[in-house]
Amino acid sequence: MKTANSDIRTDYLTGAPNLRPFYQYPLQNPDFRAIIEAKAKEDIDRQLLSRVISEQYAGLPEVPAVSENIERLSSPNTFTVTTGHQLALFGGPLFTTYKVLSTARLAADLKAQFPEYQFVPVFWIHTEDHDFEEINHFYSAFNQKHTYPGKFAGAVGEHVLETSIKSLVPSRFHGTLAAAFSPGKPLKDAYREFMHSLFAPYGVVMLDASDPRLKARFREVMRAEVNAGVAQKEVSRVSELLEELGYPAQITARDINLFYSDENGRDRITKNGQEYEVVGRNLQFSPEALNDIIENHPEKISPNVSLRPLYQEMILPNLAYFGGWGEIAYWFQLKGVFDHFGVNYPLILPRMSATIFTRDVWQTWKDLGFPPSEIGKPMHELYRQFMPNIWDETTFRQISEEIIAKILAMKSYIEAEVSPTLPRSVEGQKVKMERFVANLEKKIHRVKRADNAAIFSRIESAKLAIQPEGLVQERILSLAAFPDATPEKIIAAAWEACSPLDFTHRYLVLD
Repeated sequence: MKTANSDIRTDYLTGAPNLRPFYQYPLQNPDFRAIIEAKAKEDIDRQLLSRVISEQYAGLPEVPAVSENIERLSSPNTFTVTTGHQLALFGGPLFTTYKVLSTARLAADLKAQFPEYQFVPVFWIHTEDHDFEEINHFYSAFNQKHTYPGKFAGAVGEHVLETSIKSLVPSRFHGTLAAAFSPGKPLKDAYREFMHSLFAPYGVVMLDASDPRLKARFREVMRAEVNAGVAQKEVSRVSELLEELGYPAQITARDINLFYSDENGRDRITKNGQEYEVVGRNLQFSPEALNDIIENHPEKISPNVSLRPLYQEMILPNLAYFGGWGEIAYWFQLKGVFDHFGVNYPLILPRMSATIFTRDVWQTWKDLGFPPSEIGKPMHELYRQFMPNIWDETTFRQISEEIIAKILAMKSYIEAEVSPTLPRSVEGQKVKMERFVANLEKKIHRVKRADNAAIFSRIESAKLAIQPEGLVQERILSLAAFPDATPEKIIAAAWEACSPLDFTHRYLVLD
């Protein structure tokens, strides 16, 4: 039995037995043939999927790698590797790039391993989300946040970009990248164009799952949700088990985990007595009326986080999903929902994680003698670690140890020859001396840093450029954050470093 706040990351990476009941396929040496055989048994409308995606790509520049993958989706021997994320300005934080590349690299690796099958990397774009504050900005530096002032209402994907977007386009973005986010264009179209320009060479296929024909494939779950509240029961049950083992819940399922979505917004459906209401709107439905909407207008029903992964796996021939650790944690809460509906639970994989160094900072860091992995350390630890390069503390340590040893010798003498109670006073002096030595060492360090200000300034500058304390580069910076590298160059460097089944952090150097 674990105690509170068990480390879900460590336990998943090591295959800890406590966590094992909450996922289908082990992360260690996954048996992809078994996963393929299990998914092949499910009723996936591949023809419909291929047709819908093909229509969504109308108007985008044709790239053979993508067109061929869209066509392959109609075949029964084709499977997908998927990740997803909400829309964002100019590609969003760097981790989105790493998620997408993880899918593309694994698809390529699986094709080499199983040439009798086809594998398509799919990027599920969350056009129905409405977390406006999370997607209306991007960072070109840790202290340079650019916010789009447009007014949002309803699903973010339907928002039509306003004239103010023009002033936000990074000056180093040219051609298609600059033109993608243009006034008068729905955000979902702008995002699709931008990401297509960057990731089409890697065969990545994007999917907007709001299409009513795809939603119709989810009717059974929608009905079960409004009539029986399945998700809340299963998510709550599994979450309680996880929390007993010390794994905190990431999501909380509601009584009904569906939204009502139309041109006026995307708002929660809840039950009030025998009727259903749309929260924040003067909309009520009888059970018959809501079931009629599900039957004839399924596009008006949108799953929340407790059901969206299930929807994904019901319309895609999917084998694996890449996510961050927060996503992975809430996927574990959903295992009971998948089991209830008899849907294969995919292999859940941690996305690629990386830190980017510019060439000059990389050289500085090496010259200072720091391994790249130590860029995340707090500044005071880096200072302490570097101190032996400018101050040989051997003599200081020797004298300090001799003083403490003398006090301990005094304590032993007093205890043996004088009184068994007096040694407590000596022990108090030992503690004071240890505190004095520690404070004196800090003062010496300050003096040495002042005497060598230039080199410590180099440490600070390199640290702040790559990983300021309390911030994680891939969760803050965007593709616009590196003046001397185009987005395509950054993506190419990440592609070369990506190894989808090796979950160690990567360090990239931009030439």
